[in-house]
Amino acid sequence: MQKSKKVFKIKYSYILFILFIFILPPPFLNEIPYYPFFNNLITTLIVFVLILLNIYKQRINMFIMITLMFVCWNVLSSYILAEGILDIFNNIKIVSIVLLINLFINNHLISLLKSLNWLFSIYIYLNFITILLFPNGLYMDNPRTDHYRSAWLLGIENQFVYTIVPGITIIILYTFYKKNKLDFNSVIALLVSIITILSSWSATAIVSYVLFILGLVFLLTKGTKKLLNYNLLIILYSFIWIVVVRINSYNFFQNIIENILDKDMTFSNRTVIWDRAFLMIESSAWYGYGNNSVIELITKDFRTHNLILQMLLDNGLVSLILFILLLSLIGQQLIKYNANTNVMISIIVIGMFAFLIGGLAESYQLNHLFLIMILLYNCKYIILYKNETSNNKIFGGSYVK
Repeated sequence: MQKSKKVFKIKYSYILFILFIFILPPPFLNEIPYYPFFNNLITTLIVFVLILLNIYKQRINMFIMITLMFVCWNVLSSYILAEGILDIFNNIKIVSIVLLINLFINNHLISLLKSLNWLFSIYIYLNFITILLFPNGLYMDNPRTDHYRSAWLLGIENQFVYTIVPGITIIILYTFYKKNKLDFNSVIALLVSIITILSSWSATAIVSYVLFILGLVFLLTKGTKKLLNYNLLIILYSFIWIVVVRINSYNFFQNIIENILDKDMTFSNRTVIWDRAFLMIESSAWYGYGNNSVIELITKDFRTHNLILQMLLDNGLVSLILFILLLSLIGQQLIKYNANTNVMISIIVIGMFAFLIGGLAESYQLNHLFLIMILLYNCKYIILYKNETSNNKIFGGSYVK
């Protein structure tokens, strides 16, 4: 009798998890001696391999091409035109995130989501543990001379939401893929995230996270799903950005800002920084001043505390135009595959909107945002895979065939 041969199956989720640790590291790891050098070396090797694999597998698409243009412009305009710093390794991480997800999402979606679920769950839990064990900080962040801030695994308090919102988005997305409902891990992650953000009492983080929770509530409520339309939310975000950042008119929010969040109406002097940023941008509108540029106010240097303004200050209008093209490509894909009413896509859209709202008052890096964006661009695989594995309808929403 012939013995059956054992088939060796590659555990893609483990491989992806290890790769994501290198290209999505928490801020604390950069404080470990020699780690940044080691991480940069490994990430550089990863991106070269991913480029070759995406070409070989014929996975190069318009989103990849414009992302490469966006990153190359940021690097070259900063170094050559603005005579600033390259910041090349963070840009390599952005490209690696996009290429890795793009390569695996069509055939290994569950392994991809599982690895990201592990990664962000570990980050959220470990960060919470470090806050409990080290209430005065795991280490001291030193953004400029004579200025020190307590920081933990995920950085300073204002930066928690930068990882938590995309992380919770992935955790809930994976949970609904597997069980069509929240499971124990997702509920605990939600609660731990709430406690973490409330303990930091960062107005930016609270507003961003509350919007995410409200978005999920809308998703559960019959008749409100159309309000989570991607294009509608992008238009709403643009309107809010113009009113809050450019016009500085937010009397409607005065009671919330001053009485509930205990903040002044200048968002801790952010509006002063924004006004100064607009003046600087006018002087170098097309290519900016180079990566990680700062605003000089009296004797201190500040980042713009706004995601879009920082993009303009660093790399100018060309960078913003390329970014808008990427957002437009996502909108086209969602319309093409009728994805705006799909619950899985709605979860990701909620996460992206909450992240952008958080970016109104903070200068987040774009790494996690690009993670969300490449998932949305590949919406057809997210929809079709769920169709093939389940005939269930979630919250009354049907899936596209």
